Amino acid sequence: MNSHLQRREVGRSRLRFLRWLVTDRSHSTYTRETMSTDKKSSSQISPMLAVSDAAAATEFYKKAFGAEVLWTIEGGGVAGLSIDGAEFFLADEAPEYGTRGPDRVGATTVRIELFVDDPRAVHARAIAAGAREASPVKEHEHTTFGPRPIRRMLQGSVVDPFGHKWLIGKFLE
Repeated sequence: MNSHLQRREVGRSRLRFLRWLVTDRSHSTYTRETMSTDKKSSSQISPMLAVSDAAAATEFYKKAFGAEVLWTIEGGGVAGLSIDGAEFFLADEAPEYGTRGPDRVGATTVRIELFVDDPRAVHARAIAAGAREASPVKEHEHTTFGPRPIRRMLQGSVVDPFGHKWLIGKFLE
């Protein structure tokens, strides 16, 4: 099978999988109830990151952030991962469906916030795994309002090899 036909079949598999994921979660061991700490809500936001190489991205996220692979689809190119219970997905970019990774377009419109116990250690591990430092980890003070105001936090950022910007931090107060 030539590469064009293989990409088309992977794209069709991806669409079938995404329809299945959205419409029927009853067969999954990961129910919305087990994914959410708030039993009153069944809503969840999980980003799907477009990447230039899903297999390489999976390995990077495992090394950099300790991600665990939850599942992959047959034929590769799409995977579900978890970082300490926070689920996210990744997929090979598919220009024919309107998705390109930020490394291909030269920009990203999303910053991914990763909250951890030790931001300095995770920041350093991400850089050692191949991320580029965007800002060092330092303390930030904020004036915020609302039911859960943030006063102080420790945070730095990296750009992963696929162009996604990760803000790695911890709330201090």
